[in-house]
Amino acid sequence: MRRSKLMVFGVIVAAICVLGWIAFERRGGSLEASSDRAPGAHAEDESSTPLHTATQHPKERPKPKLQPKAYYASDSKNAFINSTIDELPNFLAPPDQAIARLRVLADAGNDDAKLELTRRLSGCTPRALRATQESDERLRWSLEMDQAKRDAGEEVRAIPFANGQGRIDRHLAERAACEALPAEVLENWLDPIDQVARSGDTYAMRYYAELVVNEYDSRDAVVADVDRAILRRDKARAYLQRAVDLGDSEALSDLADAYFNKQTSAPQLYAVDSFRAYLYAYAASFGPRRQYQNLDWIMSESAKALDTQQISDARKQGKRLYDACCR
Repeated sequence: MRRSKLMVFGVIVAAICVLGWIAFERRGGSLEASSDRAPGAHAEDESSTPLHTATQHPKERPKPKLQPKAYYASDSKNAFINSTIDELPNFLAPPDQAIARLRVLADAGNDDAKLELTRRLSGCTPRALRATQESDERLRWSLEMDQAKRDAGEEVRAIPFANGQGRIDRHLAERAACEALPAEVLENWLDPIDQVARSGDTYAMRYYAELVVNEYDSRDAVVADVDRAILRRDKARAYLQRAVDLGDSEALSDLADAYFNKQTSAPQLYAVDSFRAYLYAYAASFGPRRQYQNLDWIMSESAKALDTQQISDARKQGKRLYDACCR
């Protein structure tokens, strides 16, 4: 009799648990604290802070997020299935179709599409194409060596081979998409992000400068495109200074890196200047994102070329610069 009562009690407890889980699932299954805001309302945090104000630190603009919608390669008639008119193309979309979609959105004035379009087109420059081809050649050699090894089972060797071959195939598709683009699109690949930067977006200003430095990574690259290289270098410099004027402390870090002695023969945005590198790094160290930057290293290395008085002056000027720029 006692055992029967225990069995009945257990059945009741189990039923209560099942009903409770069903109710939890229907409410969304979230363990986070509930919000009293209406659906679609946003919290008033740093992400809602207006950009480019003199009295507020601008939030770093995140790089464009690709939409998580599904893309089905078999559906060639509709490459952007399940995508609304304002969404960026899915990261699984073929490069040629993704670039075509981004061009449409960019022409319609979508700033995120402009940033993403320039990022994609940056893979179509001569430097980028040369880099991927060299990378693929090294990868093919590595895969051939791995396949020749007999100390690992066939199944073990198959996984890195499939991953490596997938990367090579992806690069082939990207190069084919680049070759199919009009010449004027390739020549003016920085124009979309330039348009966003001119509107006052400091993230675009800093990203523009980064792309210019990456593109002209050798003296040969500069010589081959010297007139445009100089124009882009001057514009990148102006954008970084403008970003500082607009209160973006991240631009201070970029300037510190631009003046820092990297001990490389590759062309840089500015000539090496240890005093300025220290000054800008010290100014940036008061910013909210210093933990993500290499400021301490820049200061310690730059200090080796400075005397005590110069370091003191750099700190004073750096603090004043930060207070005027970004506090």
